[in-house]
This record gives sequence, C-alpha cells and structure tokens, in this order.
Amino acid sequence: MASVYFLSLGPGGVDNVTWGTIRTLQNCDRIYCFGTNSQSFAAETLSLLPVKSPVHVVVVPMQKDREATWKVYQDLATEIRERLSMGERIAVATEGDSGIYATTHYVKDILDNSGVETEQFGGVPSFIAASARAGLHLVSRKERLLVVPGMISLQEIVDMVENRTTVVIMKLSMAADVVHECMKRYPAYQYHYFSHIGRPEEFYSHDRETLLQQDFPYFSLMIIKHA
Repeated sequence: MASVYFLSLGPGGVDNVTWGTIRTLQNCDRIYCFGTNSQSFAAETLSLLPVKSPVHVVVVPMQKDREATWKVYQDLATEIRERLSMGERIAVATEGDSGIYATTHYVKDILDNSGVETEQFGGVPSFIAASARAGLHLVSRKERLLVVPGMISLQEIVDMVENRTTVVIMKLSMAADVVHECMKRYPAYQYHYFSHIGRPEEFYSHDRETLLQQDFPYFSLMIIKHA
C-alpha cells in the first residue's frame, strides 16, 4: 500500500471531487498543494471538504526560471520523504486531474525515481466539467479531440477544426491574440469560453461578439468546434 497519494480535486467546488479522493484525504496525516503568492485554487477547494488534516500550501515562483521552480519540487520531495520516515501518510492534491498538466506530477516523478511508492487518483479535468456546464457533446462519431496548453497557431486551429477535430485550449491567456484573430476570420465556428469553472465566479459564454471584447485570464479555456 502506498503512503503518498496524488489526488485530483476537479476544477473547483466540491461537486467535482470524487468520493475516493475525499476518503483518502480523510485518512492522510498531512496534505500538500501548490499555489502562487496570491492564490491557491487547490487550497480553496480543500477548505470546503470534510478534511481535518493540516493543509500546507507550497508556493511555486511564477517566473520562467525553471531552476528555481525545480528546487521547490525537490525540496517538497525531500520533506515528504522525511515525513514518511516518521510514519505519516501524505496527500499531494491538485486542481483538475493529477495527470493533465498537473504541477504535482513533477514531485511524483522525483519520488518514483527515488523508490517511494506512490498512488495517483484520477479526477475531473476542467474541460470535461466545462463541456458538461455548456451541455456540449464534446466529440461524437469519428470526431477527434485536441487539448493544448495555450501554444497553438491560427493555422493549426483551422486545420484541426476543418478536419472535424474539437480543439480545447487551456491556459488561454497564452493564445489570446490567436483566438481573437480566429474569431474574426472564422465567425461560423463554435466558440465556447469558460473561466473559473465550478467556482462562485464561474463564467461561460458562446457569444462571439462578447468574446471578442473578453480578456482571457490564465486559468480559462476555450472549446472550438466546427459549425
């Protein structure tokens, strides 16, 4: 049986957290999650769950210097190993799904490579929750699905959509100019925009004129489909 659990909290709120994750959190002695200096979505979700173990927010520097970020991961892995030697059971929780663009997976890799036994729990990724929120059939029949982390060109979007591929763009601020240009040139496509899914400030719109004026924060996403 593992002593370190990498858990998925879903995009926000308590409705998207699985019972398996909640039960495991309740049986752990210490819970870690990541955040910036100003916010931790994971910690916000954890505060809403019936969990009594202490939650420790590990601050990840928001900068391009990956060396500083990697040190944070290494230090956390070292601390977890020390806690394990004391007989503690550890949870490392993340928003969304722990296997999709999850910061926590870097720590899991370090622990796995050092021989620590870990277990990973699946969860609801933000684009699945968003699709349900909008009542979309994300893909059907022979359609395909492409999920990208904000790094995509206009031509790539067009090529994919014209070939009946649903395009999901996460970390949308990184592709804001490209998406705005796509909406101007290809008004017939379906554009479904989401931010803060599952949270009180949740926002969804598929109105192109509204979205052309919309600023896209980092934690937002767009689903683009053929007409």
